[in-house]
Amino acid sequence: MDNLLTELKKLKLRESPAISKKCIDDILEMITAEDCDKASAGKTLVTEGILPELQHHVNLSDENVMKAAKLVAELAKTSSVREECVKQKFVDLFTKHLSSSDVETCTQVCRALGNICYDNDVGREAMSNCEGLEKLYNHLKRLHCDKKDDTHKASRMMGCGCLLNLTNTNELLQEKAIKLGALDLMNGYMQDYIDDEDLMSMVLMTVSSLVDSESAKEQIIDSKLPTTVVKLYESPEVAEIEDAILELLATLAEDDSVKNDLCKTALTQHLLATIRTHQDSDEDDSQTLVKLAADLIILLLTGDDSMQLLYNDGSGPVFLVSKKWLQCSHPHLRVCGALAIGNFARGDANCINLVKDGTTNVLIESLQITADDDISSKANMTMLHAVLSALRNIAIPASNKSAMINAGVLEKVLQFMSSDAAPVQFKLLGLLRMAVDGQEEAAKTLGTNEEFLKRLVAWCSVEEHAGVKGEANRLMASLIKNSRSSIVMNTILQIGGLKHLVSMATSEHTVMQNEALVALNLMIASIIGTNAASIKDSDLIPTIMTLLNDEKLLPELMCNTLSLVNGLHSADVTREAIQTAEILPMVQKHKGHSDSIVQERVLQVLATYGTS
Repeated sequence: MDNLLTELKKLKLRESPAISKKCIDDILEMITAEDCDKASAGKTLVTEGILPELQHHVNLSDENVMKAAKLVAELAKTSSVREECVKQKFVDLFTKHLSSSDVETCTQVCRALGNICYDNDVGREAMSNCEGLEKLYNHLKRLHCDKKDDTHKASRMMGCGCLLNLTNTNELLQEKAIKLGALDLMNGYMQDYIDDEDLMSMVLMTVSSLVDSESAKEQIIDSKLPTTVVKLYESPEVAEIEDAILELLATLAEDDSVKNDLCKTALTQHLLATIRTHQDSDEDDSQTLVKLAADLIILLLTGDDSMQLLYNDGSGPVFLVSKKWLQCSHPHLRVCGALAIGNFARGDANCINLVKDGTTNVLIESLQITADDDISSKANMTMLHAVLSALRNIAIPASNKSAMINAGVLEKVLQFMSSDAAPVQFKLLGLLRMAVDGQEEAAKTLGTNEEFLKRLVAWCSVEEHAGVKGEANRLMASLIKNSRSSIVMNTILQIGGLKHLVSMATSEHTVMQNEALVALNLMIASIIGTNAASIKDSDLIPTIMTLLNDEKLLPELMCNTLSLVNGLHSADVTREAIQTAEILPMVQKHKGHSDSIVQERVLQVLATYGTS
């Protein structure tokens, strides 16, 4: 440290240009030495006033710019020094030299500006204020025009790095760079410098930063950038940066239009080739590539049109290999196989084919494998969630339900009802609800499984996960509707399910309201005789009053509410409760309802209770 301060003192003496240059060189050599504590040295030099001194010497001659920029670039590696560099006007000073004809000067100026702007919004603002971004863009554009000049190799690298540090996480500068044409310029760099691996890596990071902005996403749709990145991925020269390419492709593929364009290229063939090449390797880098490639395939499948392109009427390579992944030993590929099938299972035609070609049976079999493993492990939980999600989608078409039930899906799924994972519970309940819809015997079987019903009622009270609570309530209503069994209804009543159905009747979701009202009507019609007291003690009467007072209640819901009032007449205790609560005057108010069916239902209720 003493030697550094000695050289700084010499520099401050300003004896001659030659001595000053020698001092700067010596300081630079000392702070770049391997044994130097760079952060401490940098802070000390700045505290002792090196920045004003460097600025003085730079202003004396353009020859000193390169040396000063080189030294400032080293000093600015320390975060606390960056704002001091801005205060000393180095941003303004260096940007003026971005048009220099001296290659080394431009290289070091870009390096210094890039380091000053790294994670430093003060530096970025200074660059913006002095039109530094425009000057940097023009510099990079000139470098691209000199495509064959290898002397500019380092300058291209530093220029792209400067653009990255300037725009990264700064949306205003990202938007500005895109308007200038930075994405098209980077696209040109990828096309023309594909053999420069280091530059390609920097360009990929720069593009990844730029495409964070909204205007970039709009521009990408009409650009050639996605196609260029795919071609880059296909090139053998970029094997070392394959992971960076895949990460950028995943960012680009967030837009559905880009997904479609990517699926029309040879991208998925190369993704599958990458997976085949690396899936049996134990190397971390290989497994990273497998994960990135497989995850990108799943992302492509989330678009409706891109999914159909890859499905290709059941003959697409991605679809065929995803079925094999379900049964492979690679944990991540098994999960991706289930996720892929779940995405292919969007649309009745695909779902019906998945049952016909036996894919559903493979999914159901994989549930047994998961049950035999440690269900609580993260990997198995992820796999279970993916499989349940896929089976739920496949269970939607009416023609698939009986086939899936016959294949044992209910029995296999009930193995996991003790799971504490809310995402698994949510998918499990959704699958069961889809499977029993329209299936009377299956609804009776599930509705008379007291152990499951107790678990179901507990899920109806889950406040931590609205999805689980909602699906549990909907499944309970579905079991009543589809079984139409008094045994199922009595069991649900005895274990405390009624209050949840009553609460569901005032849900914010119209579909759930109607499902609850249908289930309640069925219960009232079937089991009110011996259970009237229990029904009276519930919140059903106040709930009916709330619904009747709701002027915005849909006609279908109003009709079902009026049917409830009608049904409650058959038991003395509930009939008395209706009259005591003065519900009938509320019913009368709807005699002039705009819907004729509601009017008719009102008259039925009034006739039943002997009121005109």
